[in-house]
Amino acid sequence: MPKIDTTMDLAIIVVLVSLLSPSLTAFINNRFLLKVKKLEQSQKIYKIHVLHKREIFENYLSALNKCILHANVENLSYYGKYYSLAYIYSDDSARKIMSEANSLIQSSDYKIAVKHIDTISIEINEQLKNMFPQGKQKLNKLNMKSMNMD
Repeated sequence: MPKIDTTMDLAIIVVLVSLLSPSLTAFINNRFLLKVKKLEQSQKIYKIHVLHKREIFENYLSALNKCILHANVENLSYYGKYYSLAYIYSDDSARKIMSEANSLIQSSDYKIAVKHIDTISIEINEQLKNMFPQGKQKLNKLNMKSMNMD
């Protein structure tokens, strides 16, 4: 039977662990950094898509209200700018209502056009909620914060 030298075996184990430890630490750290980067990327995509569209829709609704309440060249120009942007980002149901309201504004039927504001707002709100599953929760939180600020 060979004689086992525990101090030698222990020294070999310590050397092996000290050689592998930095590589293992770097591997774990890189995996963590990769997960953080993916999370940051998904937040950036959310910000680009949802928040950008929300801003366009808010500006469109603001311009629509200004245009209906006080139609002048400046408000009509502001409305035209955001109508086209909002129309591009809208789904079919919102586009239909927006087109009807736009036709009424072009024919200066502001009293009839004002009836479309609530319906357009609801359509846009639903569209923003459905963009991303987590977007529903974030949008609801943002809406609650904005309601509390008023």
